[in-house]
Amino acid sequence: MRITRTLAGGLCAAVTAALLTLGSAAAAPQSFLDDVTVGEVLTAASRLHAAYTGEGEAKDIFAKNGDYSSVLRYAESSGILSAADSYDCAEKATRVDLAKLLYTALPESQYPEINENYRRISDMSVLSDGYEEVLALCRAGVFSGVDEEGNFEPNGTVTAAQLNEIVARVSFADRRVTTENTVAAEPKQAFNLAITSSMNSYKEGIQSGWEMDNRAGNPRTSLSANAAVVDVMTDEKSRVIRHFNRMTEDVIEVRIQLSFALSFDGSVLELCDEDDTPTYRLVCSGGAFCIQNADGSLTPIYTPSVKLSNFFTFRVIVDLDKGISTTVIDNVNYGTHPLIGDAVKYLAVSTSEETKNLISVGQSYMFANYAVKENLNLQSAVPFDMTAAGGTSISGGEFVLPHNGTLSKTFDYTTGKITFNFNAYFPTGSNAVSFILKSGSEEAAKLTVQNDKLYLNGVYVKDLSDKLWWKLRIEADPETQKASCKVNGKVVGEAALLAETDSFNGIFLSNNGTTTVRVDDIELYCLEDYDVPEPVIPAGADNYTIGLNVCPLWVNGDHWGWACNTPFDDIKPVLGYYDEGLPETADWENKFMAEHGIDFQAFCWYANQTNAPMKTTGLSAQLDDAYMHSKYGDKVKFCLLWEAANASKPVNSAAFRNYYVPYWIENYFTDPRYMTINNKLVFSIFGADQLINAFGAGLKDEFDYMREEVKKLGFDGMIITASHTGRNNLAEYGFDGWQAYNWGTSGYSYDTNVVANLNRRTSKNVYVIPTISVGFNNVGWTGERHPLMSVADYQRSHEWVRDTYLPQYSDSTDWSHNLLWLSTWNEYGEGTYIMPADGLNGFGYLDVLRSVYTNGGEHTDVRPTAAQKARINHLYPQDKRLLRAYGDYAVPSDTAYDDSEKVCLFTTENAYQNYITLGNMGGVVGTTADRTTFRTHSTNPDAIFNLKSSVYSAYTCDQVDSIRVVASGIPVGAVMQLFYQTDGAPALSEANSMRITSTTTDETVFEFKVGGTKGWSGGKIRSLRIDPLQATNVTFTVKSISIVPAKYEARPKIYINGYETQMHIQPAKSGNVWYVPFEPGQNMLHYLLYTYYDWDYDTKVLKLYRDDKCVTFTVGSAIADVDGTPFALDGAVYQVDNIPMLPIESLSEIFGFTCKKRIGDYYITTPEKILFEQIEEEYVDYKWNFNVTGSAAGWNGGNMSVGFGEGTIIFTSTNGDPMIYSPNDLGIDCAAFDKIEIRCRWNVTGTGNRNLGFYFITDSNSSWNEAKHATTPIAMSSGDAFQTLTLDMTKYTGWSGTLKQLRFDPFDATGTIEVDYIRFVSNGTLPQDRAIITGNAESEEHSFTSGNADISIVADPEDADNNVYLVKTKAGKQWTYFRKDCTFTPGKTYRVEFEVKLAGKGTDTSGADPSVSTAVYVNMRYKDSKGNIDHISGANDSASMFVSLKVSDGWKRMSFEYTVDSASTDRSSDQFSIYANPVGDEGASYYIDNLVVTELK
Repeated sequence: MRITRTLAGGLCAAVTAALLTLGSAAAAPQSFLDDVTVGEVLTAASRLHAAYTGEGEAKDIFAKNGDYSSVLRYAESSGILSAADSYDCAEKATRVDLAKLLYTALPESQYPEINENYRRISDMSVLSDGYEEVLALCRAGVFSGVDEEGNFEPNGTVTAAQLNEIVARVSFADRRVTTENTVAAEPKQAFNLAITSSMNSYKEGIQSGWEMDNRAGNPRTSLSANAAVVDVMTDEKSRVIRHFNRMTEDVIEVRIQLSFALSFDGSVLELCDEDDTPTYRLVCSGGAFCIQNADGSLTPIYTPSVKLSNFFTFRVIVDLDKGISTTVIDNVNYGTHPLIGDAVKYLAVSTSEETKNLISVGQSYMFANYAVKENLNLQSAVPFDMTAAGGTSISGGEFVLPHNGTLSKTFDYTTGKITFNFNAYFPTGSNAVSFILKSGSEEAAKLTVQNDKLYLNGVYVKDLSDKLWWKLRIEADPETQKASCKVNGKVVGEAALLAETDSFNGIFLSNNGTTTVRVDDIELYCLEDYDVPEPVIPAGADNYTIGLNVCPLWVNGDHWGWACNTPFDDIKPVLGYYDEGLPETADWENKFMAEHGIDFQAFCWYANQTNAPMKTTGLSAQLDDAYMHSKYGDKVKFCLLWEAANASKPVNSAAFRNYYVPYWIENYFTDPRYMTINNKLVFSIFGADQLINAFGAGLKDEFDYMREEVKKLGFDGMIITASHTGRNNLAEYGFDGWQAYNWGTSGYSYDTNVVANLNRRTSKNVYVIPTISVGFNNVGWTGERHPLMSVADYQRSHEWVRDTYLPQYSDSTDWSHNLLWLSTWNEYGEGTYIMPADGLNGFGYLDVLRSVYTNGGEHTDVRPTAAQKARINHLYPQDKRLLRAYGDYAVPSDTAYDDSEKVCLFTTENAYQNYITLGNMGGVVGTTADRTTFRTHSTNPDAIFNLKSSVYSAYTCDQVDSIRVVASGIPVGAVMQLFYQTDGAPALSEANSMRITSTTTDETVFEFKVGGTKGWSGGKIRSLRIDPLQATNVTFTVKSISIVPAKYEARPKIYINGYETQMHIQPAKSGNVWYVPFEPGQNMLHYLLYTYYDWDYDTKVLKLYRDDKCVTFTVGSAIADVDGTPFALDGAVYQVDNIPMLPIESLSEIFGFTCKKRIGDYYITTPEKILFEQIEEEYVDYKWNFNVTGSAAGWNGGNMSVGFGEGTIIFTSTNGDPMIYSPNDLGIDCAAFDKIEIRCRWNVTGTGNRNLGFYFITDSNSSWNEAKHATTPIAMSSGDAFQTLTLDMTKYTGWSGTLKQLRFDPFDATGTIEVDYIRFVSNGTLPQDRAIITGNAESEEHSFTSGNADISIVADPEDADNNVYLVKTKAGKQWTYFRKDCTFTPGKTYRVEFEVKLAGKGTDTSGADPSVSTAVYVNMRYKDSKGNIDHISGANDSASMFVSLKVSDGWKRMSFEYTVDSASTDRSSDQFSIYANPVGDEGASYYIDNLVVTELK
């Protein structure tokens, strides 16, 4: 029986019954509640198809005894199944299986839409397998979902009863279900999460927001080289982490490139919550990429054929709202899977504890809640979720649409107002180009190009030009049913939507013209409204014209980022660590500025082309993406501050006129918000000197050309000013004015601002616009702290501008009238900013402007709430603050000093006058033998003792432990106060003071423990003041004031596994305990000890993680916590300049490290010592050996992944321009090396230049260029054998001076090169140091002799693990010798180094008497030109050739240099010797270790 080809009449009952007999007669479902199998669903689908098409009898399609072969053959031949489908007929069918198979059984025409408002499947992604089929069947009324939320449960099973009902709905139109479900994607704010073009950054080594956990890696001694996660252990893991603000409802997309070496298995990409539980986890296991399930099991999704040394590009979409993820690898969708958590706090690229791995981390970009976002940063082909036709391709990181090219994308229906924006380039003659926003099958809005003109919904809006890229934008609003068009940030047209709709779900781009159109940066997202209160302009705001510099550095990831600023409260804006690329952020800034009288912002503008159309420019987000689309941009206008000093510049006049001027006109000058004065555009330039150097006097011609071009727009010309140039003759180059960018570190001073403005006014031949700066506190970028101006001085400075400078020098008839310039809005890292910061002066600076220049009066400054800040703080995690010093620390001297107490006695008449001057005192009552009596003032209670500088000038802060006052008669409850001014705390203030409350009137010691106090470190003591009490007419006595120095002890060095830790804040002693600073940004202690750390600024708690345990240190506590168990420290943790100071020996003990103190220095040994020893061998004798697995020996670069062989390093290029840089500052004398030699083998797989070579730079010529590029041609492949290639560097004129760095370019193509070594070949002129004697006593034999002592190798009495030489005297009075014959070279200098310890006198080596002392000498024995043989001192030695010793001293280190007489010729007496003077009538016994005598080059 044939089924009618329409469902209008439905299926007859007999056919329906046949369709429902799914299996063989023996295998029918036992119950309608049983779950059906894939084979049974496939049978139903095949019978439906057969009944519809008449291709055989439906009843004849069935499985035979469970064998579905015949069903499968029918399904494949009929197109129900494709060759790519993979089903197991015995498995239970899922609901999505049912939808896919039934949908393909009949033509689309059999599923007409009856539920047009069904917008989306709430628990499936548009990328989910079967999404389109499920949505189509829901809209056709076959499915109705499982709840009102629009969920479908795609992985749920299907019962026989459900299958029966669904087949009935397919068969009978009247059985289909209508629904009112209009669930569409709720509007969510779209935002960027992370922008990472490189893992490495100039500041902090790693990109802002990222963190390296190197607990399983090779030793790290710097913050740099973060592009690889290295794991060389099998019991620990390493990871690199990108922190976020916690997210629970967003759709997060991660795009990242990773390459694997050493091992594929064990690598992990995960998104985790704040408690480290994963929400999404992709694990490399069993040679496959696997999704981790909730029960910990793994589901393989892709097994790559090439697993190592190959970059994979991942797109991971995590929909927290739906609870699903989609994983895309190398542009292939590997399916949708349930999440295993419900929140995301960080992303980690991690290794596993069981495997050794090296994961190279390339670029990554992360964002949330975009329906479309394609900038093609990581794409070389059309993205998997877009459909291209007609030859549309990708080239140069852009979509290329040729004639008849199309590009489209479908996404979840999105409600609310949306923006569809992109950048496009149209060659002259562009025609029939369309950009369409779709709702279902209908066009909602579209931009078209016809004959080089732009139209919105058919209405003309703009002429186009081929001289620039165009920033195009459709904003569509279902509420108003209108669409507007923005071109380069300006609204140019508005039209009704082409179809009435409440949501959108697609875009379509087409080019039916003859030119080739290029498109980039396609985005579509909801334009959520936001709540920034409208600015209220103060009265009188137009009395003055106020502009200010704005430097757009705060899109985290585009520049150095926020991380380096986070330690410092005074440079945290009231907006938080904000994203300046958001219009919402711009409106907060607009509000702050407008309400305080600021008229315009001068945005730094960075070109990125020298002679070509510009698509987007450098650091442009604040202006182009934020301000231009803000609500309140009309309240504060803008102008350009062209950054010509640090960005691209036009290559010539034609480039300036063809590309720069048109860009400025189209993007900015024609914007009604652009700043004008007297109908002239304001335009400033930072880098005038660079332009003058490039154009000379012709620069004026270029300015004149630009002025004429803007006159064509209706302006009366331009006001062109130079910012910050030192050149004075600016007028002849076409400039009209000058203003400062800042006044440097002294700019915090009122006097500096006044004098600097006046000096420039007289020196420049153009008008000088008065500029007020606040200083230059660049602590964020350099760690150096400088003062910023007080609010009072800021007020005073602006009153001077208002009342003196402007009335005298500005002209009320021209543009200069009442114009001033502010420095600067937001240079937080550089340290010049007036943006409100609660840790500095709040709104103090802005309130000064409102007060001085407007009539606005008092007002309340509005700060954003926590919720409002959260909307603009996405790019940097607000809770992540780096642990860094505050910048008040001065490195203390380690020079020995008198550490005895300096007592200033007040026990003789008028003696006090030698030490103090009195302030606010009633006078001196009298002096007795033990005190001087004073009386406070009768009306002024503030008694003051100003200490004379002679009391404290001999000391630095770090040398003083306390200041002690012995006094009596101080009333109980009265407060004695010490004020101090130091280099670190220069202000006289309450903050720089200490208080002690009196508890008795009896004689008492008031001791101010200044050591370790904030601001009291390192530098000079500038002043000391003691206020004995605050009361009138009180008589009290003072016996003495003392300076109590800290007991001097040479500061120890700290060696970890033999590596000398480099300190900024130095180790310090408190009581009898030595402390080490935990300063991650400087001394790398966290890396050297293989710990991961977390620091809490609020609680002052430091947590260190290692060996599966967490150790918690708390400032102020002498108890640490080890996984809940208390551990007594040698002393309480304290801080120096914010840095926690940890007891050295306790720190070692708590982790089980060996810690030994020797000759005043600490030697800490961790289990990773062998790794340190291996690293030391990486670069030896001017040769990189690449023998350490997982280490590139300091080489790093781009466009190549890194792998490792047996003692080799393997580089695989990912594009046609591979390169890798050597370590910097090599310090090699080029004159001593003629050649570079490399042993390698290679295989070039792509086309391109095959010249292997090295670029190089030197101290005198630091530019990378072809003149300094040594090359040698190579074949496509070296074969399996290693080849040794030698490059003659003498052929290159730049090969001179001191070599700074190399850049290795193996070839200009894709391919792989494996390197055994790279070395410099000496020409024989390189002088070398030469060790002529060594002795460390670790071997059982030695060749040292003595005529009056026995020499043996024994265990070190202070360290049983170390062997030393014992020189044991013979009986009697002896000068006990330790000798070795050698040969000296006349005129050569020798460095002598060794360690010595006195054992005792006579044959007693027990050290029982610690007071035994003697002197140990070095005797350089040879016959000099005067016939002398013994040399124990001389004018040419660099230090004393002897050391005085006591048994109690322990080990001492001796080091000096000695030059042999150049005229000596007789070598028969040459001998190196050490001897000890006798002790009374007995010889001295001593130990020797680590002896090295080196002949210096």
